[in-house]
Amino acid sequence: MLSSWLSFTKLFGGNGANGKRENSVLYAPGTQIAFDTKLVTRLKRDHQELVRIYLMVTRQVQDRQFQKIKPTMESFVHEFNAHVLMEYTKLYVFLDYSFKNDDSTHDLIVQFRKEMNLIGKAVRNFYGKWKETNLGLDNIEPFTAELQAIGEVLVKRIKTEEENLYEIYQSAPGLLMINGHKTGAVDANLEAPLFEFGRQNNPQSLKSLRKPRYSS
Repeated sequence: MLSSWLSFTKLFGGNGANGKRENSVLYAPGTQIAFDTKLVTRLKRDHQELVRIYLMVTRQVQDRQFQKIKPTMESFVHEFNAHVLMEYTKLYVFLDYSFKNDDSTHDLIVQFRKEMNLIGKAVRNFYGKWKETNLGLDNIEPFTAELQAIGEVLVKRIKTEEENLYEIYQSAPGLLMINGHKTGAVDANLEAPLFEFGRQNNPQSLKSLRKPRYSS
């Protein structure tokens, strides 16, 4: 699923197959980093896949299918890392440049990224701890306790990202155009649709978004 996302050249507003820059693109101020109207949909789809794989692990634990647990956990970690990479290269970079002059919003974005680093570290440490261990009746209880802790953090993070962080990203086109930032597109007809996209996805002030809270 994640292997189908765009190449780095296209991600960052590079040249298309015909050697000309893509029309109808909104860039973060002063950059070639393009806004992607489909990004949030892909990231939410990743969330669904992560939850699906996580629940598969929990069922394997309940059914004592010890030989299947680690390969499924490997799939989970691979999917998680790919999702985080997409967020860093497409979402956070765009937001960093778009809101660098808005201290309160930029601080919120930085907080999201720091907390994602902590969650990523916890996931990788968990997998690193157990991947070389033979699971069985003698150690399945501590494994299960740690797995449940990862799941609780994952659910909270998904909810906060989808309700807060992704709302900031989707509001960006309207806010940038309100502040006088133009698209990098030759086709001026795109500006009205992009503005409308941002307006529809900005139902509340960014200041009302709840600041995420996680424990390390």
